[in-house]
Order: sequence, then C-alpha cells, then structure tokens
Amino acid sequence: MRFYLKSKISLLFLILFCCSKTFANVPIKEIVKSALQNNEQLFIAKQNLNASKSKMIQCFSQYLPNLSLQASYAKNYNSPVISEFSIGGITTETYFGFNSQADLKSWQVTLSQNIFSFGRIESLILNSIENMKNAELDIKKIEQDIVFNSLSSYFQLVADKISLDYANQNYEIAKLSLEKTKIMYKNGMASDLDKNEAESSFLSAKQSIEKANDSLGLSLLTFRNVTGIDQVDFSSLDFIEKDEENFVENRRFEEITNEAYENNPDYQKALINVNIAQNNLLFAKSNLFPSIVGQGNYSWSNSSYQTNPINFDQTNWSVVLSANWNLFDGLNTQAKINEANHLLDTAKANLVLAKKTFDFEIKKSYFNHVSARKSAEIAKNVLASRQKSFEIAKVKYKKNAMSIIDFMDIQSKLSKAQQDYILSKLNLYISYLQLKKTVGTLNIEEFGI
Repeated sequence: MRFYLKSKISLLFLILFCCSKTFANVPIKEIVKSALQNNEQLFIAKQNLNASKSKMIQCFSQYLPNLSLQASYAKNYNSPVISEFSIGGITTETYFGFNSQADLKSWQVTLSQNIFSFGRIESLILNSIENMKNAELDIKKIEQDIVFNSLSSYFQLVADKISLDYANQNYEIAKLSLEKTKIMYKNGMASDLDKNEAESSFLSAKQSIEKANDSLGLSLLTFRNVTGIDQVDFSSLDFIEKDEENFVENRRFEEITNEAYENNPDYQKALINVNIAQNNLLFAKSNLFPSIVGQGNYSWSNSSYQTNPINFDQTNWSVVLSANWNLFDGLNTQAKINEANHLLDTAKANLVLAKKTFDFEIKKSYFNHVSARKSAEIAKNVLASRQKSFEIAKVKYKKNAMSIIDFMDIQSKLSKAQQDYILSKLNLYISYLQLKKTVGTLNIEEFGI
C-alpha cells in the first residue's frame, strides 16, 4: 500500500504563499483586517490620540491673543435721594436722581495676550507634542501586536490542522501495520517483540489523534478570539509557492539593530518619556520667574430714562501691562523642582533599562530566526533523504525483498519528515514575523490596509 501526500504538500504551498514580504494576498489581508476591526484596544488608542491632539491645540492657544466681548441690557429703577437743608430758617428739599425707570445698555471688548512666561507655555506645548507622539506609538504597537497575533494564531491553526491530518494518516498506517503484523505473527513470521511494537505504535498513533484534536480546538478558539472569524475553510484556500528569500532576513545583526532603535515603539516611548520629564522640570523652574501679560479694554455704556429727556452716554478704554511674580509660596515651587528632577532621573534610568531589555529582545528574535532557518534547512535535507529511502524501499518491496512492516515503517518516517518540513517552514515564518515585530516594522501598510 502506498501513501502519497500531495494534498499535504499543497498545504505547504499555502504556507509559503503567505510568507511574502508584501503580504498582499487576500486571505492574509482579510485576516488582519478582521483582527483590526475586532480589537477594542485599538479603538481606545485612537481616541487617546484624538484627545492628545486636542490637548496640543489647547496648549498652542496660549500663544494667541484672547479676545472677548461682553454686552448687557437691563431695566433699572432707583428712587431719588431726598436731602433736606435749612438756610435762615427755611428748609429746602433737594432731590438727587430721577424718579423714573431707566434703560441701561453696555458692552465691553477685552483683548489679552501672554507676552512672556519664562518657559511655562513652551514646556506645556512641548509636552503636548510628546504626548501625541506617545499616543501614535501606542497605536503602532497595538497594530503590530494585532498583525503578529492574528497571523501567528492563523498559522498555528494551519499547523494544528496539518498535524491532525498527519496523525490520522499515521493512525491508518499503524492500524494496517498492526493487522499485517498479527497475520505474520500467527504464521510465525513475526516475533513477540514485533507484535508488541506494532501494538504500541497503534496506541501511540491513536493518542496522537486525540492530542492533535485538542490542539486544533484550542488554536481555533484562539484564532476566533483574536480575529473574530468563526469559520476557516481550509479546502477553499488558494495557494502559491514563494521563494524562501521572501520571508528570510539576510541582513547583518548590526543593520537590524540600528533599524530597530529607530522603529521599535517601546524604545521610542522610553526616549519620549525622558523628553517629557525634561519639559516638566522646565515648567517647574518657570514658577521662579514672573509672567507678563498685556491687556486692553474698550467699553461703552448708556442710561436713558423713560419720563425724563435725559440720556447718559459714556466711553472708556484702558491698556494694561501686568507682571505676576510669586516671590514666596512656602517652598512649594522648590519642592516641585525637586520632584521633577527625581522623575527625570527615573525616566533616564528607565531608558537605560529599556535599552538593556530591548538589546536582549532583538538578539533573542534575531537568533531565534537564524535557528529557525537552520532547522528548516535540516528538515529539508531530512525530507530529501527520506524520499530517497522511500523510493529504494518501494523497489525492494515490489521485489519482495522487504517486509510490509519495514516498508510501512519507512513510509511512516517519510510522512513524519514531510510534516516536520512543513512545520519548520511555518516556524520560520513566525520567527520572521516576531523579528519584524521586535524591530518595529511589522506595519499594517504592508497589507494594503
């Protein structure tokens, strides 16, 4: 009996086509797109970015003049003030005011401008810009996590499906081998050891199916949770073979490291946090100096009385240049400066820690990818060797120069080598994704989204 794995090799091509650096193929694009739509963290991060942009506009507005207009209209009545005074025994009453209802109208225009704040406004603006950059990096990091998680969960699902197919196939091989061995055992052509080995192989194959089913169920659950896609129809997936160069990183470690420092969101955020801490220190020190504000006012008011032909009209204007200097505040400013200095030291220490952590992560991802490349190459060579052994075994089996047990054992090893080769390719691709994620270049733009 011969087992040819053409359908399984097609799944290998499916994996290979997904490993293009452009990621332009529809299945992958749809998976990533669905995962992006299914992620609440991305929505929250985008709202935080919008909020940071609004905050930046608020800070910039302090550079611009503030123009306000006030207007009022009122009806008013005040009884006149009556004063009595006597001259030569004659008492005279004098009325001050009008015994009439009045219409009061007024408006005022005020223009104020911050002239100098000794770094107070500047530090707020700089921090608003840095916070906006942080928000953008949060989005970038979440998007890259989504790309990696969705694709790695998808390819893990494919791997578990392949493993289940191979487990079923090995089960059939082990089952047939056991049946043949029992017949040979009855005819005295197989030993007790051969029979026990065949039974053990059959039980092991049966157990492998159960494990593969469990793994497939778990990977499907993970894939659904990440992407929001409920059904995966493996039989309807297109496939195409791509060169290995499309998903292998061939650059030197130093080149990748330099690119990583420029693109990795976590490391970039650590740099930004140092800038924020420096701006906070500038803001705290600015309270040691005065703030200077210019203000101009222009106002008009009118009072008219209904029963008297009297109309009061008044116009006022003023220009003021004021300075506000907090000379002593109970050492509050000095305490804020000390706090800002400590937080700056903390941010610098966090940057050193982030660099050490990042150095380790980039080395880990890079050499894991190198290891995956070597494993894929070894698996390729092993498969070629197993294929040669199988061809030789077929000739011997046809000539009755090999037992069915030995032939099926070689066939089983070929099946295992084919599986290992496919999974090694998959592992290579995942390691490439992980490396791109660590470097910070696993962007959704590569998917045409």
